[in-house]
Amino acid sequence: DRAIVAQLFEPGFSTATAVSRHAGRGVGLDVIRELIGRLGAKLRVSTQPRQYTQFTLLVKA
Repeated sequence: DRAIVAQLFEPGFSTATAVSRHAGRGVGLDVIRELIGRLGAKLRVSTQPRQYTQFTLLVKA
């Protein structure tokens, strides 16, 4: 579902149950989304619930 995938890229979103040095602060894919925009790149997200989520980054040479 597109709405669920879109949530992954929202600032503050985290699936971590506790805050650590590397997780739980909700900083991650929102930063990636910003960088993709700056590069003029595209991101494709494919998912099969309970099996996988695949991220494909397309950057012009």
